[in-house]
Amino acid sequence: MLKKLVLSMIGCNLNRSLISNARILIVDNDSSNTAESTVNELKEKYGTGHEISYFNYPVKGLSNVRNELLKKGLDQDPDFLVFVDDDEYVTPDWLNELVGTIVSNNGDMTMGPVISSVSKNIPGIYHAGLNVVTTSITPD
Repeated sequence: MLKKLVLSMIGCNLNRSLISNARILIVDNDSSNTAESTVNELKEKYGTGHEISYFNYPVKGLSNVRNELLKKGLDQDPDFLVFVDDDEYVTPDWLNELVGTIVSNNGDMTMGPVISSVSKNIPGIYHAGLNVVTTSITPD
């Protein structure tokens, strides 16, 4: 699933008037470094045109991983941080839409729809939760 996510990010159309550079940071919270070989493969194939960084942080829990991503991301002094989980993927204009919404509304944050990638059949009752669409949040 990680490979599908990273490939979808690499395939994004970047509006260079909004986004001059986009880095991909991957924090693997598995003590066995299971994502490292996938990341190395992607870096070898696409690394010249895309900055892809891998970090291992073997502490379980989404909040722990997000906090580590914040730390690693803020160390790079970005204009924006975007989180995408490894069981999701992005559409070609997702980043343009997110950044464009923030810029045009002078916002501090935004949220967008999530496209989850599920590798197993799941009961129908759970499908509704996988198709959540949220709206942008902008300051008053």
